[in-house]
Amino acid sequence: MLGEAPGQGQVMKLVNNLLIAANMASAFEALAMGAKAGLDPDTMVEVVNAGTGRSFVTTDMMPAVLDRRFGFGATIAVVDKDVRLGLEEAAALGVPMWVIEQAARLWRFAATQGMAGDDISELARLVEGWAGAEIRGRRREG
Repeated sequence: MLGEAPGQGQVMKLVNNLLIAANMASAFEALAMGAKAGLDPDTMVEVVNAGTGRSFVTTDMMPAVLDRRFGFGATIAVVDKDVRLGLEEAAALGVPMWVIEQAARLWRFAATQGMAGDDISELARLVEGWAGAEIRGRRREG
């Protein structure tokens, strides 16, 4: 049981989805920066996963991105909606969301640029395009 008030399970779902949305955005941006600087993406992910930057995104999603497989399961539109709902809940509670508001802009942009039906992992390609660098594993190149 999460609490006594009705709807707290829904709020918990929003908390989880806000975290993954912000984490995906920051992980893809950071790894694209490293790739642009010439760091090996496989090695970057290994180092991150052995250190304090490790997360579900780096352990479970990045192997697929390194392999250039973009089919994790949910769409960008779903994350965009969940982030919007989470920000609405935060506003209703009077909780500032400085960081997540920035991540929300990235998800909203992707959704409005023809990517709404794309898999959430496709956000990596959007970030890669801006960075001018791919997060591609060297052992995975065709």
